[in-house]
Amino acid sequence: LGKFKEFIGHSCSIKEKKSNSSCILSFRNKYFINSLKSLGINNCKSLTLEFPDIKEELIPHFIRGYFNGDGCIHIRKQVKKYPLLVSILGTPMFLKKMREYLPTVNKLYKNKGSEKTLIYQTSGKKAEELLSYLYKDATIFLERKRNLFIAVLNRNI
Repeated sequence: LGKFKEFIGHSCSIKEKKSNSSCILSFRNKYFINSLKSLGINNCKSLTLEFPDIKEELIPHFIRGYFNGDGCIHIRKQVKKYPLLVSILGTPMFLKKMREYLPTVNKLYKNKGSEKTLIYQTSGKKAEELLSYLYKDATIFLERKRNLFIAVLNRNI
C-alpha cells in the first residue's frame, strides 16, 4: 500500500486494523474512480471482474496483479521437495478464462466461504512453474509474495 500511495502521490494515511491483521488505504478522487470504472473495475471486483481483452504479453502482469490481491502462497512444511501451494480466488468465469493462459492447468475447487466464487489451486512443481511465469520480467509486484517464492526456489524454506 505504501508503494501504491507513493505512486499516486497521495498524502492520505494507511490505517491498520488489528482485528484482522489488515491495512486500509482510503481516499476519494473522482478522476481515479471514473478511470477504474472505465476499465471495468468496480467495488465488488472479486465477484464481477471479467478477464480483460488485452495484449498477450500483458497477461502475466495482469494475472500477477490479480494474484497480489486475491491469491495466496502457502508453504506446506510437511512437504520437503516442492512445498509450494498457490491459490487464487475468483468467479468461475474469470478463473476458467485465466487458466487458458497459465503454463499449468489445474482444477478449480469450491470455495466453502462463497457460492459465487471458486479457488484455482496448484501445488508442488506446477506451483513453481506458475509463479515463475508470473514473476518473469516483473518490475512491479508485492514484495512479500515474491520474496517468499524466491526463498522457496532457493530452498531456504
